[in-house]
Amino acid sequence: MALTTEQQTSHLSRLQQEILAWDYYRMGGEDDPGAAAGRTLREVPKTFASINEYLDVFEPLVLEECAAQVCRGEEGDARPSNVAAVLSSERVDGFHVVKFVLGEEAMREFRDNDLILAAKTDPAPDKDETKTNKDRDRDKVKDEAEDEDEDAVEERNAERGIKKKHEKGDAKGDGDGDDERASAYENMYALGFVDGRDSRNVMRVRFHLPEAGGGQGVFKRRAALTDDDFTRFRSVRNALATPKKAWYLMHLANMSTIAREWLGLHAFPAL
Repeated sequence: MALTTEQQTSHLSRLQQEILAWDYYRMGGEDDPGAAAGRTLREVPKTFASINEYLDVFEPLVLEECAAQVCRGEEGDARPSNVAAVLSSERVDGFHVVKFVLGEEAMREFRDNDLILAAKTDPAPDKDETKTNKDRDRDKVKDEAEDEDEDAVEERNAERGIKKKHEKGDAKGDGDGDDERASAYENMYALGFVDGRDSRNVMRVRFHLPEAGGGQGVFKRRAALTDDDFTRFRSVRNALATPKKAWYLMHLANMSTIAREWLGLHAFPAL
């Protein structure tokens, strides 16, 4: 028996919750709790005592595979960071869905089901480009967002560069470049899923930014989250709620294959 559309949506939402709670800059580091968040990676037995045991064995393996895919991407081609402006933000079924305005060239960097990094500092600094030029590009995308509707928008240039693993990009403030504000921006970053497009220049991105007081439910990673994680989530929530502000978006990996594997795991018990 195949999974219903409602069941597929439920399973994929939980997968997204697990992945979007990862701290990108801790992945692969000494303080990384692991993609499975404390759930033991077990050797696959020849037989399983129950469906729950089957899922407890294979779910962490799929999550670790996903994390490895994201980290492998850092060792390949240079990843561009693209300047985007917040158009709107709303809470939908436990997620924050944000509409970003990008140039047409930048839009070609992203596809549905892409995992991306959204940050207030540039995660892919271009050493050949001056800060003045980057600030000019950021200000340009902000100005265009002020006059923008969802049907038409002027094309803007994308920034390109190379991100070093576990190294945050250059901090930049939206206003007078105040050091305190720039320091705060360094902790404003989160993983997101590309959820679709509303027009040729407007892209929807789904974030999971849980509050510290929320219940655990089926979100198994919550137990591994720290106070610093919840502080970062709160900062990102507040920043994304402000329209016309500039963010940097960087493509990490496409999650379509991982999603199919995840659904396959949960469809098997129903066969």
